[in-house]
Amino acid sequence: MVASRKSLFRNQINVRAGLLSVVCLLVLAGPAAAEIDHACRFWGLIGTPPPDTTIVDQLVSGTYAFEALAAENPNGWSVAYYAPALAALGLERPEVLRGGVPANHAQDSRFAEAVDEMLALDPNCALAHIRAASSGHADVPDPHPFRRGDILLAHNGTLDRNTLEILLTEDDPKYLETHPPDYSDPYVDSELFFLYLLKLRDQGVDRGDGVRRHGMADLLGEVILRIYREGGVRTAANCLVTAGDTLFAVRFDLNDTERYRVRCKQLSEAWVVASEPVGTDTTGWKWLPPKSLGIFQPLDPPEMRTIFPPEGPWITVEDPFIDDDLLGESAGNKDGGLDAGERIELSYRLFNEGSAPATDVRATLRVNDSLITVIDSLALYPDIAPGDSAQADAPLLFEIDPVSQVYHGADFELTVTTGSGPDLQTWTHTAKLPIFAPVFSYYARRIDDGNDGLLQPGEAGELLLWLQNVGTEAATSVVGSLRTGHSEITILSEHAALDTLAEMDPDSLLPAYELAVGADCPVPDIVPLTVAVTADWGLAEEVTFEIPVGGFSDPLEGGSGAWSHHAGMPGYGDAWHLSQLRNHTPGGSWAWKCGAPDSFAVYDSLLDAMLVSPVIELTSHTELRFWHWIQAELSGGFGSASDGGLVEASINEGPWQQIYPATGYDYLISETLLPGPFPPQTPVFSGYYEWRQAVFQINGHSGTVQFRFRFGSDGEYGLEGWYLDDIEVIGRQDVSDASEGRSLPLRPHLQVGGPSPFREQTLILFDVTRPGRVDLAILDLQGRVVRHLARGHRDVGRHRVVWDGRDGTGREVPAGLYFYRLTSAGDRFQDVRRVIRLP
Repeated sequence: MVASRKSLFRNQINVRAGLLSVVCLLVLAGPAAAEIDHACRFWGLIGTPPPDTTIVDQLVSGTYAFEALAAENPNGWSVAYYAPALAALGLERPEVLRGGVPANHAQDSRFAEAVDEMLALDPNCALAHIRAASSGHADVPDPHPFRRGDILLAHNGTLDRNTLEILLTEDDPKYLETHPPDYSDPYVDSELFFLYLLKLRDQGVDRGDGVRRHGMADLLGEVILRIYREGGVRTAANCLVTAGDTLFAVRFDLNDTERYRVRCKQLSEAWVVASEPVGTDTTGWKWLPPKSLGIFQPLDPPEMRTIFPPEGPWITVEDPFIDDDLLGESAGNKDGGLDAGERIELSYRLFNEGSAPATDVRATLRVNDSLITVIDSLALYPDIAPGDSAQADAPLLFEIDPVSQVYHGADFELTVTTGSGPDLQTWTHTAKLPIFAPVFSYYARRIDDGNDGLLQPGEAGELLLWLQNVGTEAATSVVGSLRTGHSEITILSEHAALDTLAEMDPDSLLPAYELAVGADCPVPDIVPLTVAVTADWGLAEEVTFEIPVGGFSDPLEGGSGAWSHHAGMPGYGDAWHLSQLRNHTPGGSWAWKCGAPDSFAVYDSLLDAMLVSPVIELTSHTELRFWHWIQAELSGGFGSASDGGLVEASINEGPWQQIYPATGYDYLISETLLPGPFPPQTPVFSGYYEWRQAVFQINGHSGTVQFRFRFGSDGEYGLEGWYLDDIEVIGRQDVSDASEGRSLPLRPHLQVGGPSPFREQTLILFDVTRPGRVDLAILDLQGRVVRHLARGHRDVGRHRVVWDGRDGTGREVPAGLYFYRLTSAGDRFQDVRRVIRLP
């Protein structure tokens, strides 16, 4: 577990890059172009154009022509140029000719036509670009260059869009609204890169002497360093930029791989720069040094500037070392993770990757999280020489509240300062570190009364309780204390324990609790119980559940009893039988199965299999509860099924009618060539999921009821089938909320109530088992919040929210796939469901 946890940190903080001194020399290029792994590629020219045949050879017809890379780069191409002849046409700007998908240039004459058009105007600068990765824009290519005014930019590599958005909007939240990019849904990293360059060009860059510079060379270095410092360079920030009579070429790659080695070559009165040698003759190309900027003008040798390391110190931060042992100031379980209830000593190693010593180094920790208390926030470091690293004199110290959350990441911010006075520099490093915590949930119960497994008035019995740890950390030394506020229930033994409850594993507390029911207890009745659970490291939690007094309960361990089963409509079959292949009852063996007997083979086609319960007494508030496991055939459409199961009821021997679970059915029957017994659009259980409890409510009736579990299949494929276990019917008389059909939820739950797909509106249902703050949000495919539907405190119970397909501003969202995300702080629960909006 320690290794897996530590691996979570690797992608959350800046990892040190081992850098060599950059020498401003050009070296011979590496392997021939044909041997190179093709990524997104660019080509640029500045100067009096060489013969047209040379450019055509490099771009179109040569052995290693730029066009020939299209087989590996299928997502669009672009050719851009600036020529004096454009001014004569009233177009004082570059021209961008952009081709679409597919960009298989061998079959796409537009690329050659674009090159011919460029040559006809005798350009003094030109760029070309092809893509190798999808941008997320359906059927819309986004090859560079991007253009604003007289500036062109083409990029090679991958930058983090979120980082670029933050940088662009940090001092102006509406910057991307007032300076809209060409591609906005989603944004393109290269265009955001270009917009950030232009934004700093308008503001100017202060290089430390109080003078703001607006030159492209200063801007490029500053932009790339800022993005790099914030962790926004994923692979490379390589780029070509043309401004006037100058071509700027950047090679800034994190890993020295062939695809990111920017090359240059001198032609007659011109320079050509590309991300790999092109043309028939690939000799004479030279590399730009790593992390450098090349400045090319037609008649001059190139000027090389080092971008990194910059002047002065440059601090980067290694992964933090988490000390959660029992030595020193720390106190924890020694597994190297952040766990609820622990006291942590945290150490950061700092690296100086700059060109000057880092002096007066200190670091301050701030954690923006209500569950973490920082005890010692200041760490002092010795001076750090260039290329060296250092640990603090003493670790930072903080405590984690025992009441943590199952899905929880805390925001850590380390602010490092170096120097003093006018030499003071500040470095801010942020990371979201996961906190692990056990979370206790009710799993199952079993009553031993020496008879039928149901307590009756005047009876005593044993209650064996299973808990499940749905958290992310094992709990040790678990103790559960049982209590109830029911006047007719006496708890005779209230304590039970468990040594360890591992993540996701259910286990029983021992010994069994002992209960007695008063002789005057109404029957039937539902008794709420609470077990207060404590564990090591100060963990404390309450788990609520219910037991029935009277009613009907069948764990199916005693045979079929009064149950019956048969085929329904003529021409359809029955496949119900008792099976030991799967079981839900703790310590049990049997369950009802609709499927192939005694094997995991598929069920037959054309089933209308009906399993009928015994006759059961109704109360004014009755609940049918059962656990089921299903694997049934879905159809091609989202939310559609070919086969499935449903529940019907007959009240007082009346007609059978379908009834609906409190959380809704999952799917609708679709039309098929060989239809099953259910009409199209019938709601059913289908698809695949492990054991899950279903709850059905019948309110306001008296007399008797029978339930029928009905499984139908069409004439095509089959799967394993449907299993039922631990079936019970419980109820109470004259409850105040019976007319509203409410019951205490056993588990937090999120459900798309339907319809899905939808056009106008759809219903969302969620259950809260502990009061607290909730956040129900709509997310798009990129994980961005479209709208918060429910935000704030919610009490225990079922909650219903309607989404009308609009975002937070009231505008209708486009058709497509969206997600519901529920976060319930009281339950320490988070879940996600999906829904489709139709046009």
